[in-house]
Amino acid sequence: MSRKLGPKMKKCVTCQYWTGPRSITKLRNFVEWQNDKDTGICAGGGWNRQQRTAVHSCNKWVKWSAFK
Repeated sequence: MSRKLGPKMKKCVTCQYWTGPRSITKLRNFVEWQNDKDTGICAGGGWNRQQRTAVHSCNKWVKWSAFK
């Protein structure tokens, strides 16, 4: 079962800098991913070059550009 979050939720999975597995819905208003333990590398944010889970957060969050 996939998980969903909107762009106002400041988590790694909704951040421009997170490189983990995710996809955007057709209307580009939600991001979907499989598991809260999915990980990706932070590429320029507050945890730069560190591996973080989808639901991690930080103070340098930037909304993912795939959102409308």
